[in-house]
Amino acid sequence: MLRHTVVNVLLILLAVAAGLVWSARDQSEYADILDHGGLSATARVYPTKSGAKISSVVYALAHNPKIDNIQVQFGVNKTTSYIYEKGQVQKLPLDSGQFFSTADYNSTIPVAVVGRTAAENLYVGSNQKYLQVNGQYLSVIGVIGSDASPRLNNHVFINASARGTTYDPELKNVEVLVDTDNWHSVNAPLKRILGATSYRHLSAAKTQVNSNRDRHLGVYLTYLALITLGLVLVAALNVWLTPAIKVAAVDRPLRYHYLFNMVGSYLPGAILALAVGTGIAWWRFYITNYIRLVGSALVMLAIFTIANQILLYWRLKRKEHTRAIT
Repeated sequence: MLRHTVVNVLLILLAVAAGLVWSARDQSEYADILDHGGLSATARVYPTKSGAKISSVVYALAHNPKIDNIQVQFGVNKTTSYIYEKGQVQKLPLDSGQFFSTADYNSTIPVAVVGRTAAENLYVGSNQKYLQVNGQYLSVIGVIGSDASPRLNNHVFINASARGTTYDPELKNVEVLVDTDNWHSVNAPLKRILGATSYRHLSAAKTQVNSNRDRHLGVYLTYLALITLGLVLVAALNVWLTPAIKVAAVDRPLRYHYLFNMVGSYLPGAILALAVGTGIAWWRFYITNYIRLVGSALVMLAIFTIANQILLYWRLKRKEHTRAIT
């Protein structure tokens, strides 16, 4: 009983540690999304030399039935982007006000949503905040911000309207970034509308910062390797605490039957322990990818079980070999 208790407590701690690793990974991914103006890691950059205006592109996107659940950003520079959204897309964290509506994407009146740091330099008049862009004062309808992303706090978003605004640049003068969860159906019509023949990944964007996740990938892999080593060591402890079979005069089928029965002695407790540790991580830590968290718990269970069986088999073979010599 004490053997199972010690092993299961250690498994709970390892599951919690795995939850900490995935929590740090999820926080890094979320900060990366914020640093890229709400664009996910699968977003694409479409290089184009098209002379089409942003307004005509937005009109074409809005009236194409094959294109939905999409966000398009026209990057002017590292702090200013024109934005268009259609359907369900990633939302940025609002400090106050509101984000752009469908009406804003079909209006001749340009409005802005700015980061909390950029909001400190706005012009205030008649209880309304204004942002000066190209000599024009735009009404600010919302303020976004996050402690996880200083870059987002300095960014300015302006509605990309299908009806045009005072400043309506051509595609060749901006960087076109697109994000969607339905690339299979939208890629071909997007290329036609944007006048693009290819695309690049988000990490190649000129108006966006480089990804932080891949930069820290080695750290996450190191932590996961240490957790794997911990599982093997706990399995070794479990085998060491397991009463050894007396292999003398016991035939091979019985020894394999012993190995099979030993799985039933520790597996239910291991499943419960890993479930408890994963539940603690789910409840207490910042987790966005719960499928990955549960998947890692199943992988941990597999590693622990396989390590136990290999070590039990190795101990039996070693004991059998020792008895044969003596």
